[in-house]
Amino acid sequence: LALDGIGLSNSLPVTGTFAVTNSPVSGNFTVANGGVFTGNNASTYGNLTVASGGLFIANGGGVGEMAILGGTSFSGSLTVAHGAVVNLAGNFGINAPLTNAGTVNISNAVINVDYAPFYIMFGGIVNQSGGLMNLGNNVGIYFATPNGSLVTNAYFINQGIIVQMPGTVTTNTISCPTLPFLGQAGNQQLSINLAFNFDTSQGTITNYSGTLALPGFRTN
Repeated sequence: LALDGIGLSNSLPVTGTFAVTNSPVSGNFTVANGGVFTGNNASTYGNLTVASGGLFIANGGGVGEMAILGGTSFSGSLTVAHGAVVNLAGNFGINAPLTNAGTVNISNAVINVDYAPFYIMFGGIVNQSGGLMNLGNNVGIYFATPNGSLVTNAYFINQGIIVQMPGTVTTNTISCPTLPFLGQAGNQQLSINLAFNFDTSQGTITNYSGTLALPGFRTN
């Protein structure tokens, strides 16, 4: 099945090849063993699960927390099971939780993690124990703050393995700024610490070549 510029609202298992280009997909999808979901500038709204033996390839696009189509709302997530593979490239937005117990390969990509409840964005990354995240060339993982949002709980938690791959010749970056936020909600003055929660105390980071720029983080 191939979609190009056409929205789909349904919940179907992906057992063969599912190609989506410039299209939104809403619903709860599972990429089964042997299934391949390829997205080019495609956005998913719903729970996307990549099961063991499944493959999700994304070049641009992103995962969203919620869309309302035809009166139906979908919460969102991207879950990568043990034995599953996800390949990310291009400008990819994480506006819903990404949980990895399998393998996520990132190369030539800008990954924007958005946590902004005002805009119904709850992006974050958890690389679970046994999960592997491989960083190739030209990778940036950034914490994005949409204008007008009150951001308090953005996170990147590494309990598994992050590897900068051999042969990487560029500088890859995980950028998690800590900034003060002063604002007002109703009559209440707010002072919020926007610390991007980058915690690798239960995981490991290995750099085989090139430069990997990291923010301050908690370690063991």
